[in-house]
Amino acid sequence: MIMQVSREKALASEEEKKVQVINADVAKKQRACQEDLAKAEPALIAAKNALGTLNKASEDLFILSISIGFSL
Repeated sequence: MIMQVSREKALASEEEKKVQVINADVAKKQRACQEDLAKAEPALIAAKNALGTLNKASEDLFILSISIGFSL
C-alpha cells in the first residue's frame, strides 16, 4: 500500500512538471499574441476609419448624383 502511494506521488509529481512546462509555453505564446495584437490594432483602426470615409464619400456622391439627375 505504501509503495503504491509512493508511485502515485511520483506520477503526480511528473505530471505537475509537465503541466508547468505547458503553462510556461502558453504564457509565452499569450505574451507574443498580445504584442502582435498591440502592433496590429492601430492599422485596423486606421483601416476602419478609411473605410468609413470611403462609404461616406460614396453616399455623398450617390445623393449628389440623384439630386442633379445623373444616373450611375
